[in-house]
Amino acid sequence: MLKDQFANVIRDLRMERGLSQEKLGFLAGLDRTYIWRIENAKRVPSIEVLFMLAKGLEINPSEIILKVENSISAV
Repeated sequence: MLKDQFANVIRDLRMERGLSQEKLGFLAGLDRTYIWRIENAKRVPSIEVLFMLAKGLEINPSEIILKVENSISAV
């Protein structure tokens, strides 16, 4: 459940910014296939990757966590 909510938040943030998985991967310094795995709840990123994703999405890591928390409490 947590993994799925995190995946949804990352996908939503990426799409809100009009980024492809490839572009987010480039901006975050991650491979496009890794972005796909995160967004499909196949991988759970480390704290380091969370910060890399936040940089690529131009958002604070804490905001990502808050969005995940909010999506869990809404379920």
